[in-house]
Amino acid sequence: MIKIILIIIVVIPMFNLFSQNSEYKKFWTWFEKNEDRLFNFEKEQNKIFNELKAQLDKIDSSLVFEFSSIQNGKREFVISSDGRKQYFPSVEMLYSGAPKLNRWIFIKFRPRREALDEVEYQGIKIRLEDIAFELNPNQNKIDIVLYIKDYREINRDIYVAILFHFLDTILGEYDVEMKVGGIDLKSSKEISNFDDNNIRFLSKKFDEIFSRIN
Repeated sequence: MIKIILIIIVVIPMFNLFSQNSEYKKFWTWFEKNEDRLFNFEKEQNKIFNELKAQLDKIDSSLVFEFSSIQNGKREFVISSDGRKQYFPSVEMLYSGAPKLNRWIFIKFRPRREALDEVEYQGIKIRLEDIAFELNPNQNKIDIVLYIKDYREINRDIYVAILFHFLDTILGEYDVEMKVGGIDLKSSKEISNFDDNNIRFLSKKFDEIFSRIN
């Protein structure tokens, strides 16, 4: 009886693994079959995006995607879990099976991009020039304090949503989830050297500190 139980425990995870790998392969088979439609998705954007999301959902409903514009005859296809760390393994597994296609650059996790000058959400607008930062090493991660002009604690949830967008863009999805420790918000009145620590300089200083502590 004990031997039978042990066999079942071993076989079930293996079956799940093979099943998952099969779904990953099926996704890339579908992608290659529809490669031209995907590359020119603007012709039928809603239809293509719905089909693509349906294919991703077969692997993990937490997976999302981004397309870049066409540059030098190529498009970027970004595979993401929308900043949810617990689903990073699905991103890694899908990316690892990506085929080599001449017109595509496959990227895992949303990369660093140039941040928008301002973001507005639920009636609150924050500009890049209105945010300063402070970095504090915490073991092998970095805690971030963000100082915002005209910050009001009563609207903290809205500020958090906007500032996570800025951080995700400036540091990239992976670094925000894996290298950042705590994040705190404060009024700009609580920092004396506000202009010298504008969030535009965040990525460079963040990388410098992270490389020292790891």
